[in-house]
Amino acid sequence: MAVFAKTPWKKFTFRDIKKLTGKKSESYVYDSLKKFVKTGCSRKRKRAMSCFTRLILNP
Repeated sequence: MAVFAKTPWKKFTFRDIKKLTGKKSESYVYDSLKKFVKTGCSRKRKRAMSCFTRLILNP
């Protein structure tokens, strides 16, 4: 969630989030994002060949 703290309105790709968190494990980042989407904290949208994740500001 710290990735979204500085810019909560921005959409991030998986690669952006992985780079900003500094984690090397793709499965760790993927599982964390999946949990955030499942709990309703963030939303995942697919556009073309990329998936974007963003924080939900007004639940």
